[in-house]
Amino acid sequence: EEMTSLGQERVPSFQWTSMARLGGGAIFWSEALLDALTDERVMRLDWNRLAQQGGKGIFSFDLALNYALAARGWSVSVWDDL
Repeated sequence: EEMTSLGQERVPSFQWTSMARLGGGAIFWSEALLDALTDERVMRLDWNRLAQQGGKGIFSFDLALNYALAARGWSVSVWDDL
């Protein structure tokens, strides 16, 4: 999978297994966002192919951010209430 191989460039043991719903009360590390969302890194993703596979919904915030973070080896998960 493309996201796993891209993520392994930064984190060799990275495995992308699923996407998390990121809307609502999501919390992000600024380091992760600043790392994953540079123009250069976002352009490395084949957004046209991703849209062909998953539909235009790929361009919604929560789905696109999952891909961008995974491509840099950042794990995304649901934060269980404490």
